Amino acid sequence: MAVSMRSLLDYLRRAWEDFELDSLGSIYGGALREVLQHQFVLRDISGIPQYPFCEIHNEDSLESLLAKWNHCVVSDALSKSQDHLSGRFSTLNEVYMVRAGQAQYPGLDASYRPDWGAVQPSIRPGKPSTILPGDTKLSEKWRSDKIKRGPAKMTFMEGEWLRPLAQIYTYYIKANMRYGNITTDKELVVTRVKPMLPNGSQAIRGMPTSLDDIPADRALESGMLEYKPIPWNSNDDTQLSEPKAMTVNLGLWWLLIMVAGIHSIENAY
Repeated sequence: MAVSMRSLLDYLRRAWEDFELDSLGSIYGGALREVLQHQFVLRDISGIPQYPFCEIHNEDSLESLLAKWNHCVVSDALSKSQDHLSGRFSTLNEVYMVRAGQAQYPGLDASYRPDWGAVQPSIRPGKPSTILPGDTKLSEKWRSDKIKRGPAKMTFMEGEWLRPLAQIYTYYIKANMRYGNITTDKELVVTRVKPMLPNGSQAIRGMPTSLDDIPADRALESGMLEYKPIPWNSNDDTQLSEPKAMTVNLGLWWLLIMVAGIHSIENAY
């Protein structure tokens, strides 16, 4: 699929409003309460040394922390909850959070490989294909509060905030993936893409229902990228009796549960 810089940048961006605790509770609340009735032995990862693992100097040191902390927490949560949830929701399949080298990336050349992924072993034997692209960035180079809504062009001033979004949008379209994320040392930004009509309206009767039925140039030029930032310090108030906002690890877990279901781009969802 030929991808021009212009087509990657002429898409719209808006907040992913329903990626929040109330939505999670309305979908999975009952099932998760049942999971919590079980007694689990959880991995103890409380002893991660402040130095060197919590000292972030570059993307490599950030990825080291993500591998040692977030990957362990989220993988443990998935292992304890997936079997129960898949029994309640028939569309969910086994899924794992992995590093880039543990997955295949059909349709992507080396310059477009994400830093993180998620795989479903049932999709392909051996080295499975990723279904969730994830990138890591330093907050000094990229922050979600710099994102501007609506169409944009790649200029010197716009490039720094727009380039990571264009990159992850490329993953979506080239590999037909619906969800993704960008993690920095300040926040997790979860993202979702769906094709839109050129005027930004929602799908109508007679529109194609999957990306395979949409011309490549049209999908690239008419995509809507939704995003939701989740700061690392969400719920830092230790006096809270229950969480009041989405956290980074919970956001990653929910995103992985989403891709355990239908994860390809379609015209209406």
